[in-house]
Amino acid sequence: MQQREDQLVELPRVRRPRCEGFTLIELLVVVSLIVLLIALLLPALGSSREVARSVSCGSNLRQIGNAAISYTRDHEGRWCSAFNWTLHTSTWQHEWHTQERVTEGWLYPYVASDASYLCPKFLAVYDTADPYWCGHSDVTPYYAYSMNASLGWQGWAGLTVRRLSSIERPSEFLMYSEEATWIVPGLSTVPINNGALGRGPDCIAPYHFPENGDLNTGRGNVLFVDNHVELRFPAETDLLTVQ
Repeated sequence: MQQREDQLVELPRVRRPRCEGFTLIELLVVVSLIVLLIALLLPALGSSREVARSVSCGSNLRQIGNAAISYTRDHEGRWCSAFNWTLHTSTWQHEWHTQERVTEGWLYPYVASDASYLCPKFLAVYDTADPYWCGHSDVTPYYAYSMNASLGWQGWAGLTVRRLSSIERPSEFLMYSEEATWIVPGLSTVPINNGALGRGPDCIAPYHFPENGDLNTGRGNVLFVDNHVELRFPAETDLLTVQ
């Protein structure tokens, strides 16, 4: 027994590696890199979100435009009234936060989608502009678009285009556009109210791609009679609503 024990060879002990954490300097470097990456990515993400909102708003306008053209086909080429595509009890009543004005509008059976009446960017800014004149932050908006008031039987300031076939340059004639809930200094005297975009007191929405965060400096989506969409500046409103 003693002899066997003497013959045993003592094996070397295996040293386990020490588990060492990051040093404070290494952690600070990692955190700094993460902050730097976030700072670089945020503007790109914000820009992508802005583009996505604008595209979505333009898509909604096309759906409304298709509905408007379908309406003319069912009514001997006549336009739906700009004051009744969303139904109003009073020409100047502020009703963009009244759901029935959408669902009872003459065009609703052709659109049949509440979501098509709202622009995602509008939902983000309608209660943030200064001065805020029409509505409150605790209301729910139901439409954000306006129809060219020169179209339809009522017209605006005597400029009336009753039939689709009478439009000479459909690619240059505004049919629908986005409108803001506030007065744009120097360009409008009333905010979105009756869903009709008129010459003089109204203007195209200015809230897409604003400069330095100023919502009055951007552009709005405009749907033309040939059903293409462009971003245009509010100052062009009067030029695009008549022929």
